[in-house]
Amino acid sequence: MKRFYILIFVLYSFNEVNAQWQLTSATNNSVVNVMAASGTNIYAGSHNGVFLSNNSGSTWTKVNIGSSNTTVGSLAISGSNIFAGTDSSGIFLSTNNGITWTAINTGIPANAFVTSIAVMGTNIFAASYGNGVFLSSNNGTTWSAVNNGLTNTFVSDLSISGTNIIAGTESGIFISGNNGTSWTSANNGLPNIQIYSLNASGSNIYAGGPNGIFLSTNNGANWITINNGLPVGYPIISIAINGTDIFVSTYNVIYGCEIYLSTNNGSNWTKIDTGMMNAVITSFAFSGMNVFAGACHPADWNGVTISAGIWKRPLSELTAISETNAPANFTISPNPASTNLCINLQQLKKIKNTIVSIFDIQGQLILQQNIEQSKTDINIEQFATGVYVVKIMNDKNTMISKFIKK
Repeated sequence: MKRFYILIFVLYSFNEVNAQWQLTSATNNSVVNVMAASGTNIYAGSHNGVFLSNNSGSTWTKVNIGSSNTTVGSLAISGSNIFAGTDSSGIFLSTNNGITWTAINTGIPANAFVTSIAVMGTNIFAASYGNGVFLSSNNGTTWSAVNNGLTNTFVSDLSISGTNIIAGTESGIFISGNNGTSWTSANNGLPNIQIYSLNASGSNIYAGGPNGIFLSTNNGANWITINNGLPVGYPIISIAINGTDIFVSTYNVIYGCEIYLSTNNGSNWTKIDTGMMNAVITSFAFSGMNVFAGACHPADWNGVTISAGIWKRPLSELTAISETNAPANFTISPNPASTNLCINLQQLKKIKNTIVSIFDIQGQLILQQNIEQSKTDINIEQFATGVYVVKIMNDKNTMISKFIKK
C-alpha cells in the first residue's frame, strides 16, 4: 500500500529558497562513510572515528574507536548494541550509546576491512573486502567465516530480507537462507557487475551498481532495471529506505552528486538535491522528522572540489506532506490538551506493530511507544507549552497530525 499522510493542519510553509539541504556543523569537513540512527541518537562513521549527535544534528561529539584516526566504514544497531566496522582494525562494540568501545575480533582476520554489518535476530553478520562474510551468534564475542558457495569474497554490502541474508560482491549477488551456511548466486537479469549498495523492504530487494539500480521481488530469483528518471550511466552509491520512500545517491565526475527519491518502489525517481553542494553522498540516516546524508572527502573523488560532512533536510519537504481529505484513520483529542492526549485508531485496520512518536516543533523526539489498543491515552502533563507533531507508523501506513499543549 502506498504511504499516505494525514495532516489536520499545516505545520510549516516552505518557499523555494528555504526548501533545500543544509550542511550541519559536523566533523570539521571530515570524510563520512556511513550513518545510522537509533531514536534521537545519530551516528556518523568517518575517517576520524565516530561522531554522535542527540539533538537533530545541531551539534556533534567525536567518540574515539581504537586510535583517534580509526576509519569507520560500517555501522549497525541491535537494541542497545552498536557495532562499528573499520578499514583495518576489525569490529568494535559499544553498549552505552557510543561513549566507549571494545574490540570484538575473535575469529576476524587481522587488518580485516569490514565493509558492512547486518543484524538478523540474534545473529550478527559482518562483510569484509577479501575475506567474505563472518557470523556471530553471541553479540560479537566470537566470529566464524560462513563462505560456503560464496565464490567472490570481496563483499561490499549486506542486507536482510525476511530470513535471507543478501551479499553484494564484485561479481554480483549471493543469497543465503540458512544463516550463511551456504550461499547461492542470484544474478538472473543482472549484468556481471560489482554491487555497490543493497537494501530491502518487505519482499523487495534493491541493488545498486555502476550503471543504475535493480529490483527483485522474488528473493533474488530475477532482477529488473528501475532507472526511470535516473541519469544514464551513473553509479548508485547508497540506497536508503524510510517506509515506502527510497533514497539513492549517485555520482559523476563531471556533474557531481545527485540525490533521487522514489515513492513507488522505484518505478519513477525525482531529483531532490536542491541546496546540496558538490558532495558525494555515501550514506543516509533517518531520525525524527529529518533525513541526514553523509558526504565523503574531496581527495576520494579524482580531485574534484567536494563538500564533506553531514547534510540535513526535513522529510516534510521531500515526501509531499500536505493537507488532504483522505479518510481520518486516526484522531487525537482533546486538542489543545493539557494533561492527557487520547489517540484513537478505531478506523485503522491494522494496529499490530504500530508505533506512536511525538516530536516538538524543532523535530526533536519527545516520546515514542508501541500502541497495542485502538484507543491509547498518553500523559503529556510534563510537556512544555507549544506545538507538537504526532506520527503514527506501522508497516502499512504513516500518518501525521499535530496538537497544541496548553
